[in-house]
Amino acid sequence: MSVSVPALQDDDSLATTLMCILIDAYEEELFDMDMLDLIGRVKKDFNIQLSESAENKVNAAIVSMTTDLALRDPAVFRAVALAFNEGTIGNSALMAFDDDYTDEDDADEADLTSPELLWTLTEMSTLRGCTMDDLISDIQRDVRKYIEGVIKDEVEDREEIDPEVDTIEEAADEDAFTRYVSEMQETLQEQVGSLGYEVDL
Repeated sequence: MSVSVPALQDDDSLATTLMCILIDAYEEELFDMDMLDLIGRVKKDFNIQLSESAENKVNAAIVSMTTDLALRDPAVFRAVALAFNEGTIGNSALMAFDDDYTDEDDADEADLTSPELLWTLTEMSTLRGCTMDDLISDIQRDVRKYIEGVIKDEVEDREEIDPEVDTIEEAADEDAFTRYVSEMQETLQEQVGSLGYEVDL
């Protein structure tokens, strides 16, 4: 386990990297723990405190692997995307569960970009063990509307992107968006490879 400790403490560790370590350590028991139990086990077994960033990424990964919430609810998807890309969930988690939430509450959060949303889908498909195409086909209307709204806004602002690109499927083939995804895939392979794991991307 000692080789995994730096990765568990590194805020740059990706959600999939963290899940490789934790699944290796706890197997199926991991999915029966709540976050407080998991934090306590990690502290006991690895002699470290998970960072808030790691907690958010692991929580988002478990939600992505065990439920379809992120495919149905834009607020949950945004929370997962923020966790995977920024290590935070911001007000998005509140938006999913708080009836008093208003759009104004979200005004101070950084905007997620199309490449970040595509990376979120890529990492979700990796964690769920399905293809990107299969994951995209399972995205429900409201989440698709949110993602494609971000895509359309960026297409309008960037002259180098084909102005006809306006769907998730088209964005997933657009070089201006997929360069970031490719870089993140390389980072993920490097991270898991250094720990002796392999992932299919």
